[in-house]
Amino acid sequence: MSIYKMNFFGPVSFLERQWHQRLVQICVFAALLFFLLGSYDLIDQVQKMLRKVGLKFGKDSTRAVNAVLFGLLLFLLTRFVMDPVIKRMANGTVEGQTNADQLAVIMKRLKKKCDDEVVARAAEGSPTPYGGPKCKRYNQARDMLDKVRTAKATLSAKAAEEAAEEAAGEVAAEDFAAKMAEEAALDAAGSEFEQKATQVETDAQAALDAAGAEFEQKATQEADAQARKDNFVKYAGIQSVAGGESDTTGAAKAAGCKLACDMGWDCTEYKKQCPNLRCRRC
Repeated sequence: MSIYKMNFFGPVSFLERQWHQRLVQICVFAALLFFLLGSYDLIDQVQKMLRKVGLKFGKDSTRAVNAVLFGLLLFLLTRFVMDPVIKRMANGTVEGQTNADQLAVIMKRLKKKCDDEVVARAAEGSPTPYGGPKCKRYNQARDMLDKVRTAKATLSAKAAEEAAEEAAGEVAAEDFAAKMAEEAALDAAGSEFEQKATQVETDAQAALDAAGAEFEQKATQEADAQARKDNFVKYAGIQSVAGGESDTTGAAKAAGCKLACDMGWDCTEYKKQCPNLRCRRC
């Protein structure tokens, strides 16, 4: 007998598990709808109706129209006929519902059972009509659902707080990066300014050195010219006097003029100081 029950109830249990799958339900409902819409009499009626409105279709076009009607009716009947029926048969649960929808259905069913129990216990004259097992089960489920909602709200608040902290950290990191970039730009500008200042200082020092060298060269040339003039005056016996020069004659002047000629004295000055003595260069 046990073997018989196992063999008998095994396929039934398997079919029950398969029937709770929405895909199986839709397939069965689609097969039934196709059986109804695939009737030859119905197809003939559809063709006659199309001809009355002035539309003539061939076999393939009629099949296309039937396919469109089949899809439309499958959607409408599944949404508004099959789902409500299956929901009632499956105690208010249908595959594809969210957890919130299923909990709402379960709580509604428990609430109805509790209300029925309260009415029955009140009719019996019980002093605690809400103290029955069904109301206790409903209250326990409600308390548990409240705890779950509170925990979910707490987790959501904590997640929001963590997200805010993360966002604040990202903003702080961006500010730090911007500050570092600004400092790097200031360092680069300072280095460039320092380099330019060094270059200007170097150029100025080079210009000063060149000017000093030129001044020193001119001073040396003027000193040499003055020395030659002093030597000329010394050997020629001529003394410079303010407002004019005193001329002396004699061997000393001749020797001085000769020395001035040999030393390359300026010809204009030579002719002025030694007008009567000839120099080969002049």
